[in-house]
Amino acid sequence: DDSSIAEVEPYIPLNINPAGMQPVLTTSYLLAVPSILAV
Repeated sequence: DDSSIAEVEPYIPLNINPAGMQPVLTTSYLLAVPSILAV
């Protein structure tokens, strides 16, 4: 059972609050755009 719990564990935060990752993704895109344009 411990192994199955370990497999599911990383997905728990996304299942509980998918919107929680949105600010992180938005920030990543905003930071990535200048570097892409610079290249």
